Order: sequence, then C-alpha cells, then structure tokens
Amino acid sequence: VHIDKKHILKWINQFNPDDREIVLNELLYILPNSYLTEENTLRIFKNEFEILSKNFGYKSVEKFLDKSRFIDCQKVGKSQKILLEIIRKILLENYNYDIKQCGRKGVENWIYIDDVLASGGTFREDITEEIESFGVKNFKDSNIKIISSFFILHTWAVKNVPFAIEQKFKKDYDIKFEFKERMKFYRVAEIDNNPYYHHYFNSNPR
Repeated sequence: VHIDKKHILKWINQFNPDDREIVLNELLYILPNSYLTEENTLRIFKNEFEILSKNFGYKSVEKFLDKSRFIDCQKVGKSQKILLEIIRKILLENYNYDIKQCGRKGVENWIYIDDVLASGGTFREDITEEIESFGVKNFKDSNIKIISSFFILHTWAVKNVPFAIEQKFKKDYDIKFEFKERMKFYRVAEIDNNPYYHHYFNSNPR
C-alpha cells in the first residue's frame, strides 16, 4: 500500500472528529520509535541467519539453508510475502545463495517468518495446515524442527500455541508431538502479556 496524504486522510477520518488530533499526535510519537526501515530489517535478518546456523549446529549459513525451507503460506499482500522477498535479497547479496536452493540436501528445518505473534491464531492455523499437507505421520517421523521468527513476539502466545497445536493433533490423529523441543521462537522485541498480572486474570491479554 502506498502511503500518501489521501491515504492518511481516509484513515484518520474513520475516527470521531474530536479524537483525530489525539490519534495523529500519538501516531507521530509511536511511529518514529517503532518503525523498522528496510535497512534495519536487512541488518536484523542477516544477523539472525548467522545466529540460527550456530544455534542449530551448522558450520555455515549455507549448510543451514541447504537443510531448511521457508514456509510460504500467506496470501499476496501479507507481511510474510514481503519479508520473504527481503530474505531472498539478503541471501543473494550476502551469501550468493538462491532461496530456491533451500532444502536441496534434505529438510531438517521449517522456517516461518512473520511480523507479529499476537494471539498466535494465524501461526497456529498456518503450521497446522503445513503439517497436515506434509502428512501428520510423516512429520512425526521426520523430526523436522519449526523455527519461527517475528519482529514482535507476545510471550503468552509462545506459552500456549505449541500446547494448542499438540492438543489438536492428539485429538484428531491420536498422535503426540513434543513441540517444546521441536518448535523454536526467535524475535526482535518481546512483549510480556501474561494475563495473570496483579492477581487478576485477563482472558484477552494484549
């Protein structure tokens, strides 16, 4: 989406006239402190591939990628498509590696990239569909690890999403997964939204 004056006016006009100035002032405060430029995004991803390679015991980024594949499951226009295009550029420019070569020596890792893990609903649905498409028993036997990377990650989702996926497959297929071992989360920033704060329960933590 191209952000221009017309786009901003259309967006702000959805609010009550009395609230518009407040909303715009808050946006002007928040945006400079939270907006990730393409330059910063490239830097973050480049560093992350070095970290992932070491964490999972590969001698180089190339060897890690040879055994990994990126999950590409979201519709055009969604953030995942944009991020995968950025990653394609990083791999070519820094490693002379074509993203199409990923997994050419067998797949030991699935890499899931997105901007935010909030409630975890989208991630849960995407991963469930990927496993079912791959074959639930095949996935069970493969020991493939799911490596997910987000710019912003909510801790409550990290705690609950693996358990929710496990319960689904236990109920629907009578198969038990140990996703605490096979599902790893990485992030740039973390939001601790545990709902049991201050001795009360928030059923919809954000």
